[in-house]
Amino acid sequence: MGDDFNDGSYHGFSMAFACAQVFDRFILRYIRKAAASTLFNLPMIAQAALSFPRRMCATTQKSFAADELSRALIEQSFGITSYRLESSASTLLASAAVTLLEGKTIRITLTSQGYHIENAKQGETYESLDQLLQAASPLYTQQAQAALISRLSRIA
Repeated sequence: MGDDFNDGSYHGFSMAFACAQVFDRFILRYIRKAAASTLFNLPMIAQAALSFPRRMCATTQKSFAADELSRALIEQSFGITSYRLESSASTLLASAAVTLLEGKTIRITLTSQGYHIENAKQGETYESLDQLLQAASPLYTQQAQAALISRLSRIA
């Protein structure tokens, strides 16, 4: 959680970094293949770089927002009734219909700016799903406190 690249504030950078890692692995595989052959040449590596699928980065970006939202919802599942991820055509956006403990269903959207509730009166953006749920659901806050006390009592 303390890792700066996973705390929700560097989504754009994280997506570009993930794409760069995929590209690096792709090129490294071809360098190893070229080194294993008797014809190690730069044109072969350049050819591999040019053949890197351009849509691979877009796919990584598209799944990143949805994966991040899904992961956050799973972590906070103790304080919600249910959720359903919704499909999005955007590579920088993920949404989910979330049913709060109070029975109310809200639509949460994750963008590079953070988490927000669609059609909310205030339109506030939150750095974490936990902060958003605390603001939207008094019962979530009670459940979070109960879960924390339970975890602390197991330690003691």
